[in-house]
Amino acid sequence: MVRSVQGTATGGHALRVVGVSELVRGRESMFLDDLDEVTILDPRETALVGDDSPQYRRTRLYLESLLRQSPPTSAELTIGHRGAMNPTRYQLVPAAKALAQPRARILIADGVGLGKTLEVGVLLAELIRRGRGRRILVVALRSVLEQFQGELWARFTIPLVRLDSRGIQRVQQRIPANMNPFHFYDRAIISIDTLKRDTKYRRYLDDCRWDAIVIDECQHVAERSNRKGQASMRAQLAQRLAGTCDSLILTSATPHDGRPESFASLMNLLDPTAVVNPAEFTNEEIGGLYVRRFKKDIEHEVGESFQDRELIPHHVAATPAEEALLQALATAEFQTLGRRKRGGGFAGSSALFRTLLKKSALSSAEALISTLDERRKHARLTQPDKGANTPEAGHDRALLTELDRLARAAKDTKSSPPSKLARLIELVGGLDHDQRVVVFSERIHTLDMLERALTRELGLAKGAIGVFSGSLDDTAQQDMVKEFGSRDSQLRVLLCSDAAAEGINLHFYCHRLIHYDIPWSLITLEQRNGRVDRYGQRERPRIHYLLTRAAAEGVDADMQVLDRLVQKEHEAHRNLGDVQSLLQLQDAAAEEQHVIEGVAAGHSPEQIIPELPDSPQSGLDFLAELVAAQAETERETEELELAESISLYPDDLGFTIDAFGELASAYPDIDEATRHVEASGVEIVAPPDLARRFDLLPPELRREGDRFKLSVDREFLMKEFQRARERSQDWPKWDLLWPLHPVSEWLTDRLVAHMTRHAAPIIAVDRGLDERQVCFMVHGVISNHRSQPTISQWFGLRFELGAAAADMAEVVPARELIASLGLDAPLANDGQPRDERALRLMLSPCVDAARAHMAEVRRERARQLQPQIRAEIRRLDAWADGRLDQLDDRIAAETRAPRKVALEHEKARVERLVHERKQWFQDALATDAEPYLRVAAVFVSASHPLKASRKAS
Repeated sequence: MVRSVQGTATGGHALRVVGVSELVRGRESMFLDDLDEVTILDPRETALVGDDSPQYRRTRLYLESLLRQSPPTSAELTIGHRGAMNPTRYQLVPAAKALAQPRARILIADGVGLGKTLEVGVLLAELIRRGRGRRILVVALRSVLEQFQGELWARFTIPLVRLDSRGIQRVQQRIPANMNPFHFYDRAIISIDTLKRDTKYRRYLDDCRWDAIVIDECQHVAERSNRKGQASMRAQLAQRLAGTCDSLILTSATPHDGRPESFASLMNLLDPTAVVNPAEFTNEEIGGLYVRRFKKDIEHEVGESFQDRELIPHHVAATPAEEALLQALATAEFQTLGRRKRGGGFAGSSALFRTLLKKSALSSAEALISTLDERRKHARLTQPDKGANTPEAGHDRALLTELDRLARAAKDTKSSPPSKLARLIELVGGLDHDQRVVVFSERIHTLDMLERALTRELGLAKGAIGVFSGSLDDTAQQDMVKEFGSRDSQLRVLLCSDAAAEGINLHFYCHRLIHYDIPWSLITLEQRNGRVDRYGQRERPRIHYLLTRAAAEGVDADMQVLDRLVQKEHEAHRNLGDVQSLLQLQDAAAEEQHVIEGVAAGHSPEQIIPELPDSPQSGLDFLAELVAAQAETERETEELELAESISLYPDDLGFTIDAFGELASAYPDIDEATRHVEASGVEIVAPPDLARRFDLLPPELRREGDRFKLSVDREFLMKEFQRARERSQDWPKWDLLWPLHPVSEWLTDRLVAHMTRHAAPIIAVDRGLDERQVCFMVHGVISNHRSQPTISQWFGLRFELGAAAADMAEVVPARELIASLGLDAPLANDGQPRDERALRLMLSPCVDAARAHMAEVRRERARQLQPQIRAEIRRLDAWADGRLDQLDDRIAAETRAPRKVALEHEKARVERLVHERKQWFQDALATDAEPYLRVAAVFVSASHPLKASRKAS
């Protein structure tokens, strides 16, 4: 049975098939019509067969399977919104926007905590349903691989093989050493750092084509300003990936670094012909390629899925030892920093370094000691030829020694613990035994100190406290996140560096977060808070900030900027949605440098962190202006178009129970499904050919004895997802029963194979047809020049008995046909055979009528697409003209020969790109004249005169 057909580079076709006969049942393979003889079945030669099953069960299951295997070709959402979730409109918008494009390529740039993974799942489900998601690659941060994988399975039954360090080792044990794992597994998830680090896996990728690629946290693959025009290895990898797939999904809450060029690099991944000038572009150029919303934009849709956060600052007085340390730091003057002046000594950096030391001290004395130790190792203080014997070096060594002495005195907890530590112990010690807390600090030395102190002072049990940092390998990070998100886990206190500030979910059983030190960046603050203040949080997030207060006025003045950082992040989050727009630097490192330099220069907190703009539309960065322009042009208030599926069954449960009953009656290796009424589901035992399919799926999916529990109750499944976390289990015990589950996909294959090959059943109905009427149910498909279905239509052709001309047929839409004939309910089967000869005589006019109907549909579609094709050609020409004009100007002004050659090469690349893009667009939208037709069933009246005589039968 042919599953899909794709064009090849030689102009032929590759047919992906699954075996249906006893010898090859369930085996998947590929045939090339350049090498193998492929015979196209003629619908005129369709065999017409009777169905003696009770209530025509076999036919209804067969037709339902064909309907489920038919790819939808409209832009309407058909299935993604039916995942195990409570969908809201904003979560469906990215999929609708992407499907409206010739290629589904989009950046989902929603703010922190809005549930971008769910939005990705909706779109991937739609692509899979359309036959455009057979091969999927997800590239994500190593800390979220398991989280991302589990979310897509539990909510959308999309099985991704996880290629983390454990997964790669498992794969290497299963497949030959020279085999490309991306050929072996059709759907995989891997870390961007694994691909960046492992040249073998990068080489494997060069050999692959994908239907869809997802790059999560794509800001890491954007071209950043600090690269000085050179793309990072991650950016180069993303550029290679973008050229190997049809659909591309990018996600990021911080999609640029403040420069239009950075954002344009992401747009170029999606469509390299979108932006003419990367330094200046309009929403008209890129409006269809991204969505960007914040919590304030969608609060009216989400109900209780978001909670208002509570901000709780703690100002703690410095201990005498801390006071002495901070005063010494405030007056410290270093003489070996910066560039050497002509008259001797160094200038320009003492205040800046002093501020960095103060920043370390505000984290912890341990962090400061580490920073001082690093400075002691500097060549200017250790190597005579670098000036280590100068008086300036001696001064700085003495100063560092004195600061080290004061820092060690401040960290001494024998007399009294440091001020923030005492408050942290009080906060954590006051939690109930089943409550959890996340504590953030940017310094590893601080985290290590906190682990020792909390364990000692609170007497925490082994396993009650964990430290998450970038030094952990991928599996250790994933295990810790999973453990913290499990109710039965002993882990209660999670100490995190900012390696945990991106992507990971820490909100399942935790709504308390403590900033032990304040990051000097609004972006990092927002990212940290987003670990517990995110979609699906059931409790009000309680965000604590610990801030040290010094008695000396001059010392405390600098620290007031931290108060302002906290307050302005809170106000920007609530009023603007986008905290990045306040400083307009769009990069956490750039924000931190801005604050450090402001403090070092003695600027006031108000000068360093400005007030919020008077209105959300004033003072916006370039992306915010584009988003505002997009909101004005889009019809955001209109309802999304959700397609109602054509089906003969009220739900997936009834279909599955009937299907297993039918197959169990015919095949000894298949058992009937066991119904679970309380779960609105079934339990099945996988027969051998289904079990074989799971060999190529994630090992986490295999159940003991290959028993699977499937439910159609979304609320029940979401609770089961919750229970799985409580039990620290990898996967829920129950899966979503819907067409995308591997069991459902296998089931439809077996049911189609269960029918006589190239045959259509004859069904007698007691309504919807006159005595002398016959109705053929037909499926017509028209593909584009890339062998992808672009029109898929089910319809009926109603004839008067004996009609011999195609123009005598009445076309009946499938939904109307099913309702009028009563096919959506069990049918009475009188068991009487029908005379097939008279019906076979009508096959030829039926096929002619179907072909004429599909030709009319194709003409109408071409008429609708012509303006779109012409507009795209004009757009491509305009883009090429703009780019080539820019390149010509640069070539004329360039004096260096190598650079001139490089620009000439770029001109040739632009011309080639436009030609390829035009060709792709025409191939994608232009359709083949010859439709694929399948006569699926023939319906006659129950009182039809064509009953065969007993003798004839």
